[in-house]
Amino acid sequence: EEQDPDKAVNIFIRINSNGEPLDYSDILFSIAIANWNKIDARTEINNLVDKINENFDISKDLILKGFLYLFHNNIKFQINSFDKNFIESIEAKWEGIKNAFIETFRLLRSFGFEAKTLSSNNAILPILYFIYHKNLTNNIVDSVKCNENRAIIKKWLLRTIILKPFGGSSDTVLSNMRKAFIKDFKQNSGFFDREIELFPLEEIEKEAKYIQTIDEEYLENNVIECRKNSPEAFAVLSLLYPNLDYKNNNFHKDHLHPESAYKEYEKLYKATDNCISFNIYDSLPNLQMLDANENESKNNKPLKQWVNEKCNGNRKEFLGKHLIPDVDLSLENFNNFIEERKKIIIDKLKSILNKE
Repeated sequence: EEQDPDKAVNIFIRINSNGEPLDYSDILFSIAIANWNKIDARTEINNLVDKINENFDISKDLILKGFLYLFHNNIKFQINSFDKNFIESIEAKWEGIKNAFIETFRLLRSFGFEAKTLSSNNAILPILYFIYHKNLTNNIVDSVKCNENRAIIKKWLLRTIILKPFGGSSDTVLSNMRKAFIKDFKQNSGFFDREIELFPLEEIEKEAKYIQTIDEEYLENNVIECRKNSPEAFAVLSLLYPNLDYKNNNFHKDHLHPESAYKEYEKLYKATDNCISFNIYDSLPNLQMLDANENESKNNKPLKQWVNEKCNGNRKEFLGKHLIPDVDLSLENFNNFIEERKKIIIDKLKSILNKE
């Protein structure tokens, strides 16, 4: 009878459940590094994970998944995939793979991402594939000739965080995304089935079959109420305020009406049925992205005072730049302000995300 090593490992894990904590990925990792001949794979992979985790939060599983995504026709974690020939080819390419991982995460850092704003590490794999197989490792972060690709990759990643395509079956989604580069992946027979110069944003979304046209209903139900510290808030604000210095981390998420003013707002509205919860007060319609200097000068100033001090007599232009509605900006008018700001954000996002 044919033996299934994956089944055997799962049986072993159950039998061993009273011993040391051990899971499938631990065993897979041990198998994956066992056939390296010249390189200390465990140390190399752990060092790579540690380097990336200076700003992010990944595990060795993502490195193993990267091996499969770059070079194997089946990206599911299976012991048979990590056979001797496959591992020998990985070892031979290790320096290039390692550097592509480092530059992929350095690229994300230049977009302003960190562990708490990257909601799915799986999203890096199509970017890694493109960078590695297009030999862009030395150019993707800093080269002027990669400006257009950087802009497209950033937009795709921000859309991915907003649209959340990675659900229960992330391997299926990832495999479908890879079809944007090559429809029928076969090991050792090429990595693109056509000439690709630009990161294929639209093709990835089509192949992965996730929403492409974003309407008001989708934004109302899935985006507009995301809280300040959520990955979605960072993604949306990055799209709404694209011209800040994300590369040097010179940006701050900021409440328009200060967070500290919520108790005062509650006092104003608690006698009515219209008091908005802090969850809404802390969500996108009351958030903006500022550079560090602007944020420090704003501090906890009331919104109305801050606008009056900063607009330099050109209120309309200042409000437009910061996507602030031209309404009474006092705390007493907060409920109306929130509704008007919501309209501005939704219209702007529809325009950005749908390329209208």
